[in-house]
Amino acid sequence: MKVLLVLTKNNYPDPAADVNTFAQAMPYLAASLRQAGHEVVGVDINSIWCHGGAPLALEQAMRKAIEEHKPGLIGTGGLAGDYFFIRDTIRFARRLAPRTPVVLGGGIITYDTEFIFGNLQPDFGIVGEGELAIVRLCDLLDSGGSLDSAPSLVYRRDGRMVVNPKHYVQDLDSLPFPDYTPFDFERHLSLNNKTNDYLAHTRNRPRIMPISVGRSCPFQCTFCCHRKGADYRTRSIDNVLAEAAHFYGMYRYNVLYVHDEVFSIQVDKALQFARGVKRLKRSLGADFDWGCYLRVDGVNEDLLAEMKESGCVFIGYGLESASDKILRSMKKRITADHILRAINLTRKAGIGMHANFIFGDPAETPETIRRTVDFYNKHCRDLTVYFFYITPYPGSEIFEQSVDRGLIPDREQYYKTVAHAKSGLNMTSMSDEEFYGLTRPIVSDIFCAKRAAVLSCRVLEDEPYDVDAPFEIRRKLCEINLLCPHCQREVTRVYPFRIRSGIRPQPVIHYCPLCHCRFIMEAAELVTHVHDETKEYSTCAPYSIYHPFDARRYAGQSIPVPHLLEECRGYNVLRWADKYFAVAHALGPMDLTQISDELRSRYCADRTMIVAESLEQARGRIPATPGAGAPQ
Repeated sequence: MKVLLVLTKNNYPDPAADVNTFAQAMPYLAASLRQAGHEVVGVDINSIWCHGGAPLALEQAMRKAIEEHKPGLIGTGGLAGDYFFIRDTIRFARRLAPRTPVVLGGGIITYDTEFIFGNLQPDFGIVGEGELAIVRLCDLLDSGGSLDSAPSLVYRRDGRMVVNPKHYVQDLDSLPFPDYTPFDFERHLSLNNKTNDYLAHTRNRPRIMPISVGRSCPFQCTFCCHRKGADYRTRSIDNVLAEAAHFYGMYRYNVLYVHDEVFSIQVDKALQFARGVKRLKRSLGADFDWGCYLRVDGVNEDLLAEMKESGCVFIGYGLESASDKILRSMKKRITADHILRAINLTRKAGIGMHANFIFGDPAETPETIRRTVDFYNKHCRDLTVYFFYITPYPGSEIFEQSVDRGLIPDREQYYKTVAHAKSGLNMTSMSDEEFYGLTRPIVSDIFCAKRAAVLSCRVLEDEPYDVDAPFEIRRKLCEINLLCPHCQREVTRVYPFRIRSGIRPQPVIHYCPLCHCRFIMEAAELVTHVHDETKEYSTCAPYSIYHPFDARRYAGQSIPVPHLLEECRGYNVLRWADKYFAVAHALGPMDLTQISDELRSRYCADRTMIVAESLEQARGRIPATPGAGAPQ
């Protein structure tokens, strides 16, 4: 059977390319299907600019794949935050290939099976791990056998939903390595070059390769959906290293990202992996850094020293709170002392760390908020540690509590708002005014960092970051030499800036590749100067102070799509980038991102289009007579 896998776009419906670390679920499915003799093709709009909007780009890509390959099954999947993408994928599949069955997998249906299966209406669903289930489903669709024998399958029988018993892969070494070839993986790797992701902060030309050691989690944190999943299982380290060697030969990555959430739960295996990486590098002559996630109670000096020696440059920790009361409520099974010890050991080992604190556990109080903020100011201010709100995801204990308390009265609305925006709910006993009044100042202050002294800057000749984006929001790569305000050493960073005369982009958070601390890189004026004068520029700006960021002084890096503001006297008034446009209805449907300067001048001349610097100015230039100046 030929199977079309539609890869989730994580920032959907944003039309900009998404360069988050590549998820492994679809590549694992593709590998299992091919191993079983099925043909796999993919749709991947993550690495392109979606002209006309992401839904249009998704529909066009699916239309092309369906017409060219005529698949016998269409598969998609994702998490709760991917609701809109999955909804649209299923709708387009119904429209473009009404006789082709659609199967939905991933956390979104695994943890809320009855609602999602009924709401999104796929033909089939897969709960839990999908490799065995999708292969068996394809075999049954080919042979006409009974669906009862497909593990983890969700389907309808006589109009009622049936969920077959879940079956998980016990021997993870038996699975084939993920197959990225159906997707635009090489282009995705190249886009890693243009980000300031902390996972890649030690490389100015990063190529990030994901890899997994284990699946599921043995802990029962209240905000995590894994608590009702399978038992925790791991691969052999030899199998993991064989995969790392395989993909190094194919893609020449330079950052290996182990994205297991509890990598160090078995300290012996973590040590074995670090030592194996050293041997692998020697045998291949390979050059790559690596990083992982650890629990704060799973680190010790010997492990960190071995990891550092093998090239580990970052560790992600789930800190969550500095209040023992909140940590107990979350069932984290750690304490604030564990957190402080892990921070100190990691800094001593010379490894970078990134982590989050999350506000909003039901037990949160003004005192616990202040305790976390005070801990952050004392121990974490220069580290890559940020604040967010806890989000109740389906499958988690706090989601069930929120439903029981009436905080989630409408499931569909929840998916369209809270889940999609990855935002929190106020589950505390505090009023919204008190809770958000205490937390918003620090949650929103992402620019709380010292300012680096920029020494020089030059525009690179590399392909522009947004190479296929509309010209007005396209960015250029710049190489910036600066003095780290923490370790006082000179470092070079590469970052894409939107260079436009008179526009001052926001300052950029970046990270030192040597001491791993974060800093503000405010090079907008220098970049503009270099672009205009084609020469380097030096400054001795002070760097020992925290950056006094004022959002009113800056324009955003980019505005992704024209945004309709209102209708006024026969015109649609839109904002795009830093301009306002009034477009006469007589022009019909238009994509402003595709209009040339010549066409725009002509439309402005006959007043079918008005360009202004502000909304008020655009309104003021519209003729008083409806449609005046527009061709009839």
